[in-house]
Amino acid sequence: MSHRISHLFSAALLLPAVASHAASDDSTQMLEPVVVTASRTAQPLKAVIGDVTVIGRKALERFSGESVLSALQGQSGVQVATNGGAGKTSAVFLRGANSSHTLVLIDGVRYGSATGGAAALEHIPADQIERIEILRGAAASLYGSDAIGGVIHIFTRQGKNAPQASLQLGYGTQDTRQASLNVSGQQGSTYASLTVAHAQTDSVSAISNRKNSNYFADTDGYENSSISAKLTHELAGGHQVGGSVLWSDNQGQYDASTYDFATNTSGAQHYNYRNDSENGAAQLWAQLQLSEQLQTRVQAGYSTDDGKSYSPTSATNLADQLSLFRTVQEQYVWQNELSLPNGKTTWGAEYLEQRIQSTEHFPTRDRDIKSLLAGYMVKLNTTDVQANIRHDDNSQYGSEATYSLAISQPIGQGWSTGVAHGTGFRAPSFNELYYPFYGVATLKPEKSRNDEVFLRYQGEQFRSRLTVFRNEVKNLIQYDASIFAPNNIGEAQLQGVSLSLDGSLSPVHVGGNYDYLDATDQSGLATDGRKLARRAKHSGMVYFGVTQGTVQARAELQAVGSRYDNAANTVQLAKYTLVNLSGSVKLSPELSLGLRINNLFDENYETIKNYGTVGLNGLVTLTYSPKL
Repeated sequence: MSHRISHLFSAALLLPAVASHAASDDSTQMLEPVVVTASRTAQPLKAVIGDVTVIGRKALERFSGESVLSALQGQSGVQVATNGGAGKTSAVFLRGANSSHTLVLIDGVRYGSATGGAAALEHIPADQIERIEILRGAAASLYGSDAIGGVIHIFTRQGKNAPQASLQLGYGTQDTRQASLNVSGQQGSTYASLTVAHAQTDSVSAISNRKNSNYFADTDGYENSSISAKLTHELAGGHQVGGSVLWSDNQGQYDASTYDFATNTSGAQHYNYRNDSENGAAQLWAQLQLSEQLQTRVQAGYSTDDGKSYSPTSATNLADQLSLFRTVQEQYVWQNELSLPNGKTTWGAEYLEQRIQSTEHFPTRDRDIKSLLAGYMVKLNTTDVQANIRHDDNSQYGSEATYSLAISQPIGQGWSTGVAHGTGFRAPSFNELYYPFYGVATLKPEKSRNDEVFLRYQGEQFRSRLTVFRNEVKNLIQYDASIFAPNNIGEAQLQGVSLSLDGSLSPVHVGGNYDYLDATDQSGLATDGRKLARRAKHSGMVYFGVTQGTVQARAELQAVGSRYDNAANTVQLAKYTLVNLSGSVKLSPELSLGLRINNLFDENYETIKNYGTVGLNGLVTLTYSPKL
């Protein structure tokens, strides 16, 4: 075993614990969290019909210095592909849907790129997050465009506790350094939280294949500085006002080359190819309790995805050449909730404006979407029913109506079964519509039809869910070689089975998940019948944890099956298995020591062909949390 492994095992002996890189909350996860994403209203998790996972603050603490991508990996129905190490462009496939088919929200505000079409989750630090809600299945009837595969809703840290501060410092392999400071608490009817964090790492070479023309023998580091703040104030009469902000500033390096037309070769691999970006979201809101049964909420939100890339002017001229792609989204929401004797109804309106700025010439640089929405949740004897409908009017391509219907029926003590049906759509991105010499302005929105049945058990010590789903995506936008541009030539069928289990038998916590996914191209073209790229048919994880006094311990095994790297299914990515350990011990009431070890057996694997992944790595943290 290498000298590096020996050092990590020595560090592990400092903690009488082992823990996982999984994102479940151990014993605290058995407490009943409140979920809002599944219906746009607050409801206990046990009352939710949809397929929802909650990643709480306790679980997120294990990912200090990392992005929310680390917490998402290993979750049921989630597969991730990354163009290199930390901070590199990544894709999240939720139930096999494209990365652009998953809507990402930060405190209810849309977050993502209107040019690329997906959200840069690699730049959102776990240190800034209170919880993450993952809603699987078509959710356009709740949130509009992009929610074909589901929704990832990120909530910033809150201060509903006694005033306290927390300072954490960490150091690990690849010269990884991490620091975060949080001050939060309640003063009278005001709740507040402020977090600042910084993380940086040398990481690994973005390109791992030495034969690749873009390969350069260096490490492509990443640095992330972030801040978040949240404030809530309760007024007389049950009224509330508040706001939040999450911002990150990021710098990362990558491997590339520039074509030299004089020699017909690729050159300038040694140039410092790099990305600088700013990402985040902010919102202000007010909630008025108009009567005991009726409340209304207004929200104004803002988000940005501001990316700058630097490359050489030519293979022989290494002067910086800037490429800029900036997205700004402004969102205004008005939503009402009326409690009824046997249920609740919601209705409201949204206005979204998307603007872009780029060094490329786009004939159209903005669009707006006006939306109306309504929902109804009702209990009919013992049967729970949820229905939603939404109408979106997009200034670029016209209007789209979506709907969903879900039914749940108890069948025994703690057991229930149900069915759900929903439609979804995705508006083409600005790149697909207008990118110079590539975009096609006549593209139609992608549309989906999702059906699922489930069997669920919810007890005091165990939770389990078995879901069988089928999602048909039509008008799929794919590259059309006949016109050298994107076109509505595709159709995909996403079907599978998801099984999850979480249990707590104090002091032991056990669980895991397994996913079978059949993601198939149904375009009728040359790739018809082929599997969609980078989606494994089999994936899953199991974890085992212990909480004993001041010690917490977890261990996780995550497995991903083989999959293809390209649409033609000619390049295969090998299956891989990762073992991750972590744990913490309280040295005093205010001081704790933590350790995380990822990829314990130094597995050499790829999520995208030729791109590097981090081998054995670890981080030691020291946290000081005094009461204020």
